[in-house]
Amino acid sequence: MKRSQYPVLRGTITSINRIDPSAGILTVWCPVCRDYHEHGWTMADSARRPSHRVAHCAGGPFHEHGYLVAPWRQSDPEAVAHVAVPGRGKR
Repeated sequence: MKRSQYPVLRGTITSINRIDPSAGILTVWCPVCRDYHEHGWTMADSARRPSHRVAHCAGGPFHEHGYLVAPWRQSDPEAVAHVAVPGRGKR
């Protein structure tokens, strides 16, 4: 599967590591299982280049190949309305 074919799930950085502030948690909404998933995120990564992750939910279209994740960009129309609830993700 080509990188351009992976779905991109955008999310919110919901926490930053106290010991290593360059690392954090990116919380994304999964349209397959209709719940939040939390993924590690390096603050040096850019929202312009999504990063590949393995899907947390079993089955469904993301199970075999995973998906790309990235923080919301200010240019994304959905960014204003999106609210991630910290602590509600799956690990």
